Amino acid sequence: METMKAVAEVSESTKAEAVAAVQRQCQEEVASLQAILKDSISSYEAQITALKQERQQQQQDCEEKERELGRLKQLLSRAYPLDSLEKQMEKAHEDSEKLREIVLPMEKEIEELKAKLLRAEELIQEIQRRPRHAPSLHGSTELLPLSRDPSPPLEPLEELSGDGGPAAEAFAHNCDDSASISSFSLGGGVGSSSSLPQSRQGLSPEQEETASLVSTGTLVPEGIYLPPPGYQLVPDTQWEQLQTE
Repeated sequence: METMKAVAEVSESTKAEAVAAVQRQCQEEVASLQAILKDSISSYEAQITALKQERQQQQQDCEEKERELGRLKQLLSRAYPLDSLEKQMEKAHEDSEKLREIVLPMEKEIEELKAKLLRAEELIQEIQRRPRHAPSLHGSTELLPLSRDPSPPLEPLEELSGDGGPAAEAFAHNCDDSASISSFSLGGGVGSSSSLPQSRQGLSPEQEETASLVSTGTLVPEGIYLPPPGYQLVPDTQWEQLQTE
């Protein structure tokens, strides 16, 4: 019995020593692991800090590079402004097209107004050049011989202007050859009426009657306006000569 007790005591002490040894070994391993973990954590923290600093430095470098790139772009656009010029040319072309759509109708209207103004100025100059009291080319009321050619049809008179010039020309142009007159004075004086018998010498009775009616102003073709005082009737040949001049 005593031997068994001794063996049991020895085995129990051996087991206790083994358990204590295992516990010590575990504690040592845990301490070593904790130390390794702390070292790893500290190294990782150092790496994270370094990475953060590197990231900040990279951000600063990126910002500086962006600023430098913007400055270089400005310098490049100043040195080689092709892109900006092309854009400006495209915009200018679009603006010119829009302005052309507006300006072309206005130019046409301006041309029409210029043409009307030129015609009005020419008409005013023509009226100003015509004398208001032109002297008669012939002082007598001598009649030309009657023409044998048939008279042309009467042309419509133009509207009478301020000095009576166009009406007198139309009247001279519309007079037929059967009663062509070299001069026609509307003064109605005594001298002209006294010279009528002398001018009628050598005429046939029909011509004398026609000359009498014309001299008194009673023979007026239908639709023809008598010229005002100071204007003279001319033959067709003289009228054509004046027209050619």
